[in-house]
Amino acid sequence: MGETRRFTRIPFQREVLISAKGQWYRGVSENLSLYGIYVKASPKFEPDTVVELTIPLSPDAAKDNDEYIDVCGVIVRQDDAGIGCEFQKVEVDAFLHLKNIISSHCDNKNRVMDEFYNYLARKELPL
Repeated sequence: MGETRRFTRIPFQREVLISAKGQWYRGVSENLSLYGIYVKASPKFEPDTVVELTIPLSPDAAKDNDEYIDVCGVIVRQDDAGIGCEFQKVEVDAFLHLKNIISSHCDNKNRVMDEFYNYLARKELPL
């Protein structure tokens, strides 16, 4: 049986910083959605490990020029190559950046907008 995804996933290769249990690690993202990210990384994490991720928005972004977002997440899966992280806390500006990145790489922009609004409704965020 195939995997069912709730959100559009796009290829997204960036060097990502991962903070877990007081340690910093580096990995390379493989794909991205509004809901999470898959990162190729060698450290092994237990499921449900809380992590903080620093994700560059452009391939050549430097941390000091604000072309990155910080998100909090939890490890939901791990395989031999890396980790799947579900986003738990994303600032509004960062979430809008995610939506724009995904929309710019997707043929069906209406689907991404529907996912965006459905995510907001599911989170019951005050407007």
